[in-house]
Amino acid sequence: MGIVVAARGLTKLYGRRTGVHELDFEVRQGEVFGYLGPNGAGKTTTIRLMLDLIRPSQGHVELFGSEVRQNSVQVRRRLGYLPGDTRLYERLTGGELLEYFASLRGLKDLSEAKKLAATRRQQSLLQGYTGNECSECHNFTMVRNGTCEKCDTCGSTSGCS
Repeated sequence: MGIVVAARGLTKLYGRRTGVHELDFEVRQGEVFGYLGPNGAGKTTTIRLMLDLIRPSQGHVELFGSEVRQNSVQVRRRLGYLPGDTRLYERLTGGELLEYFASLRGLKDLSEAKKLAATRRQQSLLQGYTGNECSECHNFTMVRNGTCEKCDTCGSTSGCS
C-alpha cells in the first residue's frame, strides 16, 4: 500500500523556541495513525504544517504523493480539518458559512450546501430548539426548550425574562 502522509525533517522554529524538531514519519494507506502527546508537544503545529497553514523552518510534507507547499490548493481539496479552537465569522448564519466554505473549495453549485443548512435547521427544530433573533445584534441564534442562553455572537442576555 502507498504512503499517504510523509513528513521529512519537519521543523518549526518560533524565534528561539522550537515548535517541532526534525520530525520524520509516514502513514500508509489503510493505516490508523494516532498522534498523541502532552500540551505543547507540537501536535497542532505539525497538523498546521502538514496543511500548509504555516510554513516549516526546515523539512517538507507530502500528502497523497504531492509536496504540500507546491500543491497546497489541490491537496487541501482532498482534506477536511476542524481545529478545536475554531473562530467563525460572527455575522454569518450557518447556511452562509456553508456557502462561503463551499465557494472556497471551488464549488459552483451551492445547492448541496443549501440543502445541508436547511436539513440541519430542521433537525435542530425537531430536537426542541427554536430560533430567536438577538435584540442587541440581530443575529439568529438557537435556543433549546425555551432556555435562555447568551447570544453566540455578542454574548447578550437581553432577550431573557
